[in-house]
Amino acid sequence: MQTEAQIRNRLVKKILEIPAKELKTLSDFVSQLERGTKDSQSDISFSKAWKEEKKTDIETHFASEQVLAKDWNKKEEEEAWQDL
Repeated sequence: MQTEAQIRNRLVKKILEIPAKELKTLSDFVSQLERGTKDSQSDISFSKAWKEEKKTDIETHFASEQVLAKDWNKKEEEEAWQDL
């Protein structure tokens, strides 16, 4: 399990990688979180807007990362790569 500091560091790195054209969408999402909006309709409309804007290969990157991480994070993988 990751510590709060590790999660924050990972998020900062990811934010720095986001293309400039998508920063507004991220900013809107963060604002929504700050307001504590629990409105499911708002979440659905945000999700639709996000998907419409994300017609680039970055979607594939993030989707692939989650799938591949299942194998990357296995104990066997750690042992195999420990000497490199």
